[in-house]
Amino acid sequence: MEEVNRDWNFDLYRCIAVLLLVLLHLLQRFPYNDHSILLYFYMLSRPVITMFILISGYFLFQQKEFTVLAVIKRILKIGVPLFFYYTILYIWIPLTGGQSYPYLDILRSPERAGHLWYLCYMFPISILSSFISLPVLDSKKKALIYSGLTMSLLFVLIVMRTAPFSIESIGRMFGPYNDFLLLAFVGYGLGNKYISLNSKWSVFVVFCLWQLSIFAIIFSKNDNPFSVFSLSSIMCLFLLVKAVPELKVPILIKKSISFIAKYSLPIYGWHALFLTPSINIAKEYSHSLYLSIFISFFSVLGLSLACGIITSKILSTLFKRKIII
Repeated sequence: MEEVNRDWNFDLYRCIAVLLLVLLHLLQRFPYNDHSILLYFYMLSRPVITMFILISGYFLFQQKEFTVLAVIKRILKIGVPLFFYYTILYIWIPLTGGQSYPYLDILRSPERAGHLWYLCYMFPISILSSFISLPVLDSKKKALIYSGLTMSLLFVLIVMRTAPFSIESIGRMFGPYNDFLLLAFVGYGLGNKYISLNSKWSVFVVFCLWQLSIFAIIFSKNDNPFSVFSLSSIMCLFLLVKAVPELKVPILIKKSISFIAKYSLPIYGWHALFLTPSINIAKEYSHSLYLSIFISFFSVLGLSLACGIITSKILSTLFKRKIII
């Protein structure tokens, strides 16, 4: 197989992740259970948040030396977008009849932050990662051993707190923060250049495992993003995306993917505000369920992208440095 540009692959991965995130939150507002195709895409996108954790884990643990400046940069990198987008939500939610919570409350209970709960969990983990030194994976053997051990540990812990075991102490000891951290450890290994699908046969096998994992999620009716099947599907997708050669992608598509990846954070931050109005408008002008979803999806994506570009331009001009938010 052809060599791949890892920057391109990570852009592709970010692009897929943010598109699936928009699709997930859109399908949650439609009767996806009544339609096989929609159910399939819902279950495919359900564990999408773990995609972000994997890619974040890879980049978080690349830094090997601790410095005060590095910690400050990490605080600002997640803290500023979290503060910015939650301020918008804090104003927006009461206008739509909901309840806003104080800023400190969302760090204590991330679920209160709405769709920003991922940033709330990653904020302390991002800071903590500055103090954690993982082994340097400078050979295929080291990368395989590390990835195998971290993946095994994660799956064992998940199985131990799942029926028929349901060991309560394990559940308390390894809550959401620990799941995020362990999955970030896994991402550090899977993102390594030595972990790759080097043949068409290996790509085919992993693709089949990915599809089997999705159907297992559907038939088990367990859409928990941290279930064994959900994590298996995302890890398979992660490896498949890493195997996509850049040279075989048309230049226009490649630029579009890189552009969406560049603004993946703004799309994540803005998209929730446009879901309801986009769906209402789409339903008004279309009586077809699939067409309504199609129109809503591109409306939400386009509006989120436009807001991200505008706010980034304004902030970059004000602070005289490149800012994407």
